[in-house]
Amino acid sequence: MLVIVTGTLNILNVFNRFISKNKDKDQPLLHDFIEISEKYTPLIKANSWSNQADGNQQPRSRSTVSVPQVAKMADIVVYNDFVDEKSLYNHLETLEITSTERIRPSWDTYFMKIAEIASSRSNCMKRKVGCVLVQNNQILATGYNGTPYSLLNCNEGGCSRCNSSSTSSAGTNLDLCLCLHAEENAIIQAGSKLIGAKPSTLYCNTCPCLGCAKKIVQSGIQRVVYDKHYSVDSHTATLFNAANIEFMKFENLNL
Repeated sequence: MLVIVTGTLNILNVFNRFISKNKDKDQPLLHDFIEISEKYTPLIKANSWSNQADGNQQPRSRSTVSVPQVAKMADIVVYNDFVDEKSLYNHLETLEITSTERIRPSWDTYFMKIAEIASSRSNCMKRKVGCVLVQNNQILATGYNGTPYSLLNCNEGGCSRCNSSSTSSAGTNLDLCLCLHAEENAIIQAGSKLIGAKPSTLYCNTCPCLGCAKKIVQSGIQRVVYDKHYSVDSHTATLFNAANIEFMKFENLNL
C-alpha cells in the first residue's frame, strides 16, 4: 500500500491558506493546527478549529481513519514536499511501485528478510548478524551471533573481548572472542540433529582450539577427550568448565 502524506512545505501552505481565509476567527498556532489536522482530517476546515477550541470536536467514526493511521499500515510512505506534480510523479517512478517484488517477494528477498529478523535475537555487543540455512527453498536452520549455549550472554558480560572498550576495530582479537558467528550457529544447528539428545563424546589427538571449543559447546557434545597439549589449553578448559562439559587428557597405558 502506498500513502502520500502532505510534506512540511505543503502543510505550511495549507496553514497559510487557512489563516488567510479565516482572519475573522481565532488563529491557531502552527503546532495546534498540525495536531488537529492529523487527528481529524488531512485538510483542516474552518469549523474544526473553533469546535476543538470549545471542546466539542468529535473524532471520526470507527469506520474511517486518519491519514497518519493509514500511513502506519503502509508499505511505502512518501512525504510530498515536491514543488509541482511532475516532480512528485518522477519520484514515484523511481520507487518501482508495480514491481512484483512488492507483491510477492522472490525467494532471495524472502529468506534475507528472515535473516534480518534472526539478527534481532543476537546478544553480541559488537554487531547483530542473522543467518538462514536453506535447502530446496526449505529452512534447515537459522542462526545469530552470540555466546554459546549455557554461557552468559555477550550483552550480560559473557564475552570479555566484545565488552572491552580497548577493542576498537572490527575483526581484531577474534581468537579471544567467545561469540559464535551467525553462520556457524546455523550450520551447527542443522548438524546437531545428527548428534541428537543422547550423550556424545568427541575424541581429538590435539586439544581443541577456542574456536572449535565454542562449536563443540553449541553442538551439544558433553565430553571431550584429547591427547596432545596445545597453546590455548587454558582458554578451552575455562570455556568447557563454564559449559559443564567434561574435559580430560587421554592417559595412554601403552598396552
